[in-house]
Amino acid sequence: MVFAGKDKTALAAALTAAITAAMIALVSLAGASTASAASTQERIGGLTVPARPSLKGVECLKKCVSPRRATPGAVVRFTGTYLDGVKKVVFPGKKDPVSSRYIARTGRAVRVEVPRGADDGRPYAVDSSGNRSNRVPGTLEILPASAIPVEVFPVDGPVDFGSSGARFGAGRAGRAHRGHRAAQPELDRHLSCAHVGDVGHGGHLGVAR
Repeated sequence: MVFAGKDKTALAAALTAAITAAMIALVSLAGASTASAASTQERIGGLTVPARPSLKGVECLKKCVSPRRATPGAVVRFTGTYLDGVKKVVFPGKKDPVSSRYIARTGRAVRVEVPRGADDGRPYAVDSSGNRSNRVPGTLEILPASAIPVEVFPVDGPVDFGSSGARFGAGRAGRAHRGHRAAQPELDRHLSCAHVGDVGHGGHLGVAR
């Protein structure tokens, strides 16, 4: 097939436009792939390598003695950056380090369960590429489950026991006394309420409403 001069020019222009469009599509596709991995990768020179996870804090969420004092089996959350690639968190152990696989993770937080055998210390994270994070700032204490605070008087409303003379919550001038929900470190196992307001008795503080 023979093309005239004008036809050759038009064909060349059409081919150039098609090639340009294809190149733009490929660049866009590569850009989308790069963006999806941006949270776990960084560029060093001309190379793209997995970003090293970094820990900035830790907090106990479940089965806790306090935010920085957990128990075996407790759920703890580590915060930081580049954490969506974290595979496990390594805890100091009573003999050897012990690790726990992530329960949930995002770029800024990862949740794990405290493994049996974990001891006080500063855990660190490891991602799927084997990169280790820094050790978390501050110490995470691991205590026995018996150290978890026990709620005392978990009631809200009048409580009737014994005879009418010993009835707790009996009405006085149209008012009733109520138990106060609190953790043992705040109060104690013995709670005594006799009047509206804060009540002290035998060194124990109670609240009557």
